[in-house]
Amino acid sequence: IIGPESLVYFSNGLIKNKKASLLFTFDDGLKNNLIAAKILKDNGITALFFVVPNFINASENKQGKDYYLQNIRPIVNPKFDKEPEDFESMNWEEIGSLTKTGHAIGSHSMSHRLALNSSEDELLLEIVKSKEEIERKTNLSVIHFCSPNNTALSVSEKAEELIEEHYDYHFTTFHGSNSALGSKQLIKRINIE
Repeated sequence: IIGPESLVYFSNGLIKNKKASLLFTFDDGLKNNLIAAKILKDNGITALFFVVPNFINASENKQGKDYYLQNIRPIVNPKFDKEPEDFESMNWEEIGSLTKTGHAIGSHSMSHRLALNSSEDELLLEIVKSKEEIERKTNLSVIHFCSPNNTALSVSEKAEELIEEHYDYHFTTFHGSNSALGSKQLIKRINIE
């Protein structure tokens, strides 16, 4: 199991890894991620947490659950999603504190509504302004972006250009192996609920 810092070394050719590796990533910035972060850290593992600034701001205004159900996950599994922390986000202070224990923070777009037909203004908001908002609220440098929803349906050619211009890494929803990290702008992931 590798952490976000190992990905940077690996992708820049500073270390060679001859065996399979796993990097944990978490989407949306849910408050329940704090439980996972602690368990991972207690076991010497760090992860990458992708957050949605509008969700965080809505949670801080006591409207997180509504935002989550309208914009992030309109259909939930009541078997798994039943506690308050399954619908509310971490706050900005909690997100910033994750990095103090070795975890990293990335953008998961501003609103989780990035789409192929997004206008240029919407692309700037979702990709560029989300990075700026996270950096401003946490005083961190954000180098990772993760496409929301289905990358094939949410990331246009113009969006790809903006992501590459503003982020070192683009994590996608495409499944597969990154055995030979051909592009830091096309990192595949396997989703587990």
